[in-house]
Amino acid sequence: MMKGIIGIYALISVKYVQGFSDVFPRSLQLCGGGRGNDGGTTTPRDCSNLIGQGQCQSAADKTYDWCKNTVADAPECRKAAEGNAFAVGWEYYAESTTCYILFDNTLSESDVLRFCPSGYTTTNSVYTGTGFPSKIGTDNRYVCYSCQD
Repeated sequence: MMKGIIGIYALISVKYVQGFSDVFPRSLQLCGGGRGNDGGTTTPRDCSNLIGQGQCQSAADKTYDWCKNTVADAPECRKAAEGNAFAVGWEYYAESTTCYILFDNTLSESDVLRFCPSGYTTTNSVYTGTGFPSKIGTDNRYVCYSCQD
């Protein structure tokens, strides 16, 4: 008898939970996400906007605070930038396969290390670039990309 009561209670509970999700879709619940793209996930960033060959510069001709790491290739660098919600762009230095993830100085406030992906390093953050990269400098050993949509 006890197994029958527990079984009925389990069925009622499952229906109650399933009915709850009809009233509040996962995209509106605290965790969001779930199966497929139900609107509860963040749209992936696109950091493929090529600015040109040279170091990235802001509209005011300033360079950016950065984090760097040695990577296998440029696609790995792009993936790291796209995985960082605070990155404004990235540079790839092919001679040493070095990836530079770039940050807006207004956000980083000379403390960019807190935004660096795991394994990335930085120096003192003295650069003052703000906004997304829109120009390139004269050092053509770098390739500059923006994360601006």
